Amino acid sequence: MTVQTPVQMDKSAFLTWAEGQEENFELVRGHVVIMTGGVRAERQIVLNLFRVLDAWVDPETWAVLPKFGVDVGPATIRFPDIVVDVPALGITLPLDEIYRRVGVG
Repeated sequence: MTVQTPVQMDKSAFLTWAEGQEENFELVRGHVVIMTGGVRAERQIVLNLFRVLDAWVDPETWAVLPKFGVDVGPATIRFPDIVVDVPALGITLPLDEIYRRVGVG
């Protein structure tokens, strides 16, 4: 569940502001959106998936990161539960995109 606030800002201002917040926020089309916490079962699934991916990928090439910001548009920054990153190439893929590319789901 998400709750959109009336606050609007650019990416740079959002990132600076979000660092000092205790809650989790995303920037969606320039609007700040608070992200509510998931249920325990969801968090456990994410943790298990993180462990599997982290053990599975080549750490020399890939980095598995939890809650890492992804620039997905002109005024949007998302924080997916898991991101698989290729640091050498500057490529960052959210988990749903990885699933799509490998034909899962």
